[in-house]
Amino acid sequence: MWCFGFSRIDYVCDVVLYSDFESQKALDAYASHPEHLWVKGELGNSRIARDQVDYRLS
Repeated sequence: MWCFGFSRIDYVCDVVLYSDFESQKALDAYASHPEHLWVKGELGNSRIARDQVDYRLS
C-alpha cells in the first residue's frame, strides 16, 4: 500500500509518501527499483529538506 498527498498547512511537509511493505525484502526491492530511483533523482533537486522514518509494526 502507498499514499501520496499534498498539505495545505505552512508548518508541515508539503508532500508526503507513506509506504507499507510486507517484509524487509519487499522494502529493499522497492528502494532499489529503477523507477523509484528515477523519481528520487527527479525530485531530489526540488526539495528544501528531506525526512525519512522507517519503523516496524509488530
